[in-house]
Amino acid sequence: MPKPKLKKPPKPTADFPLTARPNGRWCKKIKGKVHFFGVWSDPVAARDKYLDERDDLQAGRIPKRLSPGEKPTTADLVNSFLERSELRVKAGSCPH
Repeated sequence: MPKPKLKKPPKPTADFPLTARPNGRWCKKIKGKVHFFGVWSDPVAARDKYLDERDDLQAGRIPKRLSPGEKPTTADLVNSFLERSELRVKAGSCPH
């Protein structure tokens, strides 16, 4: 006997960027892949996680979330600088 499907909740606001999935989680399809951001019972936290990770996911990067109070490593800072530099060169805004 199949499991009964959960009744999806409506979006909390008209401009809410995420979609309710039948598994009880909020999701968004980015670059052809479905990403999950939180449970139905906490849409604010799901939206906040989406907003934190959106830019990295749209750029094809794996988002790295720092815990509160955690500081980025030297490697994190260097990689961030290199990514921005590559984007500037590709955009033609770098004078070199």
